[in-house]
Formats: sequence, structure tokens, C-alpha cells
Amino acid sequence: MGRTIGNGRSGFRRACALGIITVVAAAACSEDSDDSGSDDIAADTAVVAETEQADAGAPPETDSATVDASTAGSSAPSAPLGVDLGTRDLAVEAGVAFATSNVRDATDDALTTVRANGGLVFSADVRLDDEVVADDGTITVPGSATIVVKVLPEQLDPLIAALDTDVGELLSRTQSSEDVTAQLVDLELRIGVERTALERFEGLLAAATDLDDIVRIQDLINERTVRLEQLLASERALDERVAQSTLTIEISYQPVDAATAVAEPAPEDGLGDALAAGWNAFAVAFFTIAFVLAVLAPFLAVALVLAGLGWAIYVGRRRRGTGSPQQTADDEEPVASH
Repeated sequence: MGRTIGNGRSGFRRACALGIITVVAAAACSEDSDDSGSDDIAADTAVVAETEQADAGAPPETDSATVDASTAGSSAPSAPLGVDLGTRDLAVEAGVAFATSNVRDATDDALTTVRANGGLVFSADVRLDDEVVADDGTITVPGSATIVVKVLPEQLDPLIAALDTDVGELLSRTQSSEDVTAQLVDLELRIGVERTALERFEGLLAAATDLDDIVRIQDLINERTVRLEQLLASERALDERVAQSTLTIEISYQPVDAATAVAEPAPEDGLGDALAAGWNAFAVAFFTIAFVLAVLAPFLAVALVLAGLGWAIYVGRRRRGTGSPQQTADDEEPVASH
């Protein structure tokens, strides 16, 4: 993974550049030094066309068509096809998505893991909502985060593995590789052509005596300089894509209950668990009975007092209504004597 061109690829580039310079120098020697700037540009364009045919395996044409000075050198030769597959330049891009109940902590853990694994945070977009405290005291922080990281290609897989351990639940992972070998070779050939043309124009400018020729050659030099800088910037951008892989980290919020309901298995019951469950049930029952009695205590006290009064009244009335047995017998004796 990554750019492992080494000496083979560098030698190939140097050989291409040397071939272009040689052909351009030969074309420059065959041209008349008194030709105008447009003839020189046409010669450069012919050299580019010959280079294309040489790369494709066809013999170069001896009679090349000329083009306008404003478009000269805008089409570079295509990259050769016989490049060793072991020296390909690959631009690798990857992405991972995580779910967590605390986006704030997960973002901090992700940044710490990235730095610990040699990564560079290229950009970060973090959005945090107000934290939520559950009944059991668990704190969750909703929100989302997107972090773009640059890392060496050989450190990409270890970084993803570390993030999977430290950040949260890994939901998805994507990865793609783009072969930019042909683009880099094409850019190097274009850069070589532009530099050679600039050297020739600077030589013509030094030898020019007519004011119109000087102005025209200076304009052409400015145009070629701008093109060269654009090509160099494109080459640097591709080199950076090859030298460092791009990893996009997505962090999303997932509630605790949804995250742990499936993940946590049901505990196995044992003797100790049964005793603990029985004791808890007894404690709950005792507490319930005591609570009910405490609530009913005032009513029970009043009921007992009223029941005692009622019983005393009942007993008193019964005694007054029946009287004693001896008194009843004395009252009946005189009646018997008559």
C-alpha cells in the first residue's frame, strides 16, 4: 500500500526526462535561430507528438503539423504502459463509522488514538448536545463528529484497529485505492516540456532586439511559467495523496439501552444468586408490611378505642337488664308463702 516506487520509478522518470530534453535539443539545433517565437513553439509541439509516438512504440513522424502558440504544449504525451506493477503509486482513502452513547468522550478518545498512531488531524467537525443523566446515574452525550485524518499508508490498518478498541462500536468500514501512476508520469513529462520551452524562450529573449519580439516572447514566458506552476502544484497534490492516506472517522450517538440490550447476555443463576434473590424478596415483603402497618396505625388505634368502648357499654347494659341470680330468688319467696 502506498507509494513504493523506489529507484526503479525514479530511474524511469529520469530516462523519460532525458529523452525529452535530447529530442528537444535536437529540434532546437535544426531550427533557424532567426525564426519567430511561434515557430519555436511549433517545434516544441512537434517534439511532444514524437514523444507520444515513441512511447506507443510507433516511429516518429518527420512532418509534424504546427499549432497555434496559445495552445502549444497543452497536450502532454500519454504515460507508457510498460510500468512494473510493483512500483505503482496508489492513493488510498478509507472511512470508519462508530456508534457510542457519549460522543464527547468518544471524540477525545479518537483524537488521542490518532496522535498516538502517528496520524495528523486534517479537519474536524464536532457537534455536542446537552448531556443526559439516566436514573441509574449513567451520563450520555448526544451529538455527532466527523474527523478527517492523514496517516502513512502502512499505519492505516493499525490506526483503524486501535480506534475500534478505544472509540466505540464499529458500524462500517470502507476503503478505496486509486492508481495515480499514469497521472504522475504524465505530469512529469508535461513539466519537462514546459521547462525546456522556458529555457528556449529565455534564450530567444536574450537575443531579441526588436521591441515587438521582446514583448511577445515575454508574454509567452509568462504563460509557460503559469502552466509550469500549475503542473507542479498538481504533482505535489498527487504526491501528498500517495505519501499519506486519508481516513474519515464518523461518530454517531446511540442510546445506552439500545446499545447494551443486545450486547449484554443474561446472567446465569446460581445458589448464591437464589439466596440473594430470596433475601431481597423477604426484605421487600417485610418492608411492605411494615409500611402498610405504619400507614394504618392511627386508624387501628381509633378502631381499638371505639371497640373497647362499645364492648364496655354492651356488658354494662346486659348486667343491668338481667340482674343477679340471688336477688331474683329473694323476690320470688314471698309469693310462694301465700
